Amino acid sequence: MERGLKVKRLFTKKSEEGRPLVSIVTPVYNGEKYVEETIQSIVNQTYDNIEHIVIDGGSTDGTLDILRKYECTYNMIWLSESDNGMYDAINKGFNLSKGEIMAWINADDMYLPWSIEIVVNAITKLNIDWCTGVPGQWSKQGLHHNLPFFIPIYSRTLIKRGCYHGKGLGFIQQESTFWTRRLWNKAGGKVNSTLELAGDFYLWKSFAEHSQLYTINAVLAGRRVHKDQKTFSGMEKYYNELRNNCNIFTTGLRICNKLFKINLVISMLNRRYLVKTVDLIAGD
Repeated sequence: MERGLKVKRLFTKKSEEGRPLVSIVTPVYNGEKYVEETIQSIVNQTYDNIEHIVIDGGSTDGTLDILRKYECTYNMIWLSESDNGMYDAINKGFNLSKGEIMAWINADDMYLPWSIEIVVNAITKLNIDWCTGVPGQWSKQGLHHNLPFFIPIYSRTLIKRGCYHGKGLGFIQQESTFWTRRLWNKAGGKVNSTLELAGDFYLWKSFAEHSQLYTINAVLAGRRVHKDQKTFSGMEKYYNELRNNCNIFTTGLRICNKLFKINLVISMLNRRYLVKTVDLIAGD
């Protein structure tokens, strides 16, 4: 196992009154092509009380050189060892974390510079347990695009029923979603590491058993679309994981196909769960 310089003493930062520590975990394996951009998107945040934990699965490319380059430049630790897949790595990272607010971002995705500051304001000022932003995508060249034509607001009931799986009602975008440690602990304190692609789907279902998801009317992040990403070629495996592990998946799929044309209506009916950024910055 190889570890970054800070891993033994962990982090120098901690939560302060009005400034909670935010823990961001990044799993990576042979991610030299994009991981530096992911790191820079965290370094460039307007909110700085962040700990970044990078869990490498034993990369054989230039990933470790990039991690060594950044390990003393901001509040980041990393370790490199073999693992049992992405969700095992994510669980390792969260087990090292100390923050009150949590999220993970994969090694080819990026945050917008204001993302974490907006999330902290939303969670602390409104006392909510989890939130997400307006979903979008990054091109392989790093251009943000493909925003929805309306802001999606999510029904807690439909999350619990397994309806946000991409067909009909779309996904809850993992890259744009943040939550509190108290919610994480209530939901079991781990991602299902027996899965390869659908761990976030089941995590959202667990969260919805305890709390309503709020949507912030801001673009916070995006997933990068490129031919090497797991979800680009693994959607069949993703839906197999849903079918094999979720006995209400077929019902959820049937419901979603019927509701596709009234997705906008669902969002309008749930507008009380929309967080307006103007409400977060008013008076600052």
